[in-house]
Amino acid sequence: MLNGIYPTIAQLKQSIVALKHEEHTDWTISNMIVQGSNVQLIDYNDPYYGKARPHKNYAKKRFEQVLKLISFKHPDNVARYFRNVYTKRKKKKK
Repeated sequence: MLNGIYPTIAQLKQSIVALKHEEHTDWTISNMIVQGSNVQLIDYNDPYYGKARPHKNYAKKRFEQVLKLISFKHPDNVARYFRNVYTKRKKKKK
């Protein structure tokens, strides 16, 4: 444990890079948690995403998005990022 100290952005990025080849059916920021100074993937056996998305490893674009997202320093930037992602998904469904 870090005794109340947050991990640095560099530590988080290093930990995410280490996950690149981890087998997972839904490699997204929403399936990552911080454990001490490391990031861990969760929800390995989600049956919905296992069937809908048969890929096992991260996609390069998602990997870059995760690294970009954790670099944001202001909450408004995080909110804007997710608003843009949601808007793009909505447009694709139409």
